[in-house]
Amino acid sequence: MLVYSSLIFLTNVWSTWYKGHPIYCILFCCLTLTSIFFHSYGCFAILDKLMILGIVLHAFYLMENNAELPMIIASLIIVMILYFYGWVVNEYCFGIEGDRWHAMLHLVSSFGHHLVVI
Repeated sequence: MLVYSSLIFLTNVWSTWYKGHPIYCILFCCLTLTSIFFHSYGCFAILDKLMILGIVLHAFYLMENNAELPMIIASLIIVMILYFYGWVVNEYCFGIEGDRWHAMLHLVSSFGHHLVVI
């Protein structure tokens, strides 16, 4: 399931390319690949996390004066709850239904990053 939900990041590749953000686009290309490999074979975990970090940092750089800031922050909070809070309490992405929550994390984070380039 997570391999397929990782493909949602291809929409971010397209939108970042279309909106003229080549660095963001390259980061999303790399994230899509590392995410597919990580969720398929369990490899490239550190590289996957580095791509996520690069995307988040670049998003913060691009967000200045963005009218969609409240929605971007809301999606960031949802992602943080699903991942970090879930890790602490062993729920959400780390619980019994972890793959479903993690797929939701892919969807929400993709949406948030689309808002960054609008």
